[in-house]
Amino acid sequence: FDSHTRSEYASHPEAVTRGLKAVAGIVEGLQGTKLDDGRTLLDLTTVVVTSEFSRTPSKNELGGKHHWPTNSMIFLGKGVRPGRGGAPRVFGAVDENLVALPVNPQNGSLRRGADLLDMSHGLATALAMAGIDPVAALGQEPITDLIV
Repeated sequence: FDSHTRSEYASHPEAVTRGLKAVAGIVEGLQGTKLDDGRTLLDLTTVVVTSEFSRTPSKNELGGKHHWPTNSMIFLGKGVRPGRGGAPRVFGAVDENLVALPVNPQNGSLRRGADLLDMSHGLATALAMAGIDPVAALGQEPITDLIV
């Protein structure tokens, strides 16, 4: 995934696609494994997908992409509050240059002077979903509106 130059970046989209297909396969396997009580393994499992950084929206002078602080995380399964009608939920926002905007980390709404969501919010959320106090462990509040 390290793609700072044109030659490195050439394989980046394919690598991302392979990674996402692997995650989809894991989730499909969990969802397709039925238990005697009618639940699936996905009902008992929380899946978190992330990376420590992402890539710049535009190519750099070398034809690749540098590290970018704005990132994303995917939460699926047990403990994750779905959107309306089971739709995915999006927390956080970016401006027209794909720079992160400050949001209320509790519910994801835009709020001037609020926090920029970062990896600590995601980790705090995963800990809370696992029944671990994230404030005691990390000193960080979770994204509570994501948690069932």
